[in-house]
Amino acid sequence: MKMKANLKQVIGLVSFMSFFTGLPVDAAESRTVRSDSKPFRVRAPFIKNEGQIDESVRFYVQIGRGKVAVLNNGSIFYSIVKRDSGKRYCGAFFEEYFVAGKRTSVRGLERAHPRTAKLGGGMKWLHSRAVPSFNSLDLGEIYPNIRVTLRSYENNVGKLFHIAPGGDVNASRMGVRGIQEIRLNRCGELELVSKHGRMSLAKPIAYQMKDRLREAVSVSYRIDGASYRFNVGPYDRNRELVIASLIASTHVD
Repeated sequence: MKMKANLKQVIGLVSFMSFFTGLPVDAAESRTVRSDSKPFRVRAPFIKNEGQIDESVRFYVQIGRGKVAVLNNGSIFYSIVKRDSGKRYCGAFFEEYFVAGKRTSVRGLERAHPRTAKLGGGMKWLHSRAVPSFNSLDLGEIYPNIRVTLRSYENNVGKLFHIAPGGDVNASRMGVRGIQEIRLNRCGELELVSKHGRMSLAKPIAYQMKDRLREAVSVSYRIDGASYRFNVGPYDRNRELVIASLIASTHVD
């Protein structure tokens, strides 16, 4: 489905863009980065913002050629970086937000080894010190009986929707800003297309736990205008249902 990006929304997205454009990029990077099973062995933690970047950012993490930031309002910002004649700049960016979701406080879970960050803001760094970092984040109960967490890996970030008994999976709806088109491909992946690149979300997985084992539940994306939901097959509504959505690939034109 094609759409036009709202200019005011785009301007809001780039308010802290300068932070993302100046960070190191792996010299061995390719124009297209695709996730596989190997990157998930080592996690890149979410780093807490304590003044080193724009105040609208609560946490951020590096994934491959880009960054993912969690904003104070709970939305998720993705920035994909590419090289151009030896210079680095942001090639594409997207923002996901919870449509009609409750605004909650984002907090870190599973504390990781502290990372060193330069503090002070602006162009003049005042000092450096260790800042807290976490392997996952709790975005809170966004919808009634639906809690959302983010989990980081070496080159990926996953959104996990924890739907407790009484929760309505249809209430979970992710809006996307900064795109021109949203579509499904043959693999069941969700493609977010912007003027300068695209990001694909892997086919979602869903499961329930029983006797310490995962029971798979059928799930797929459903496009709804400039947003998407999940279609879920039969499951035990007396147990928690978990739906996971990760990044499949990124590409910069």
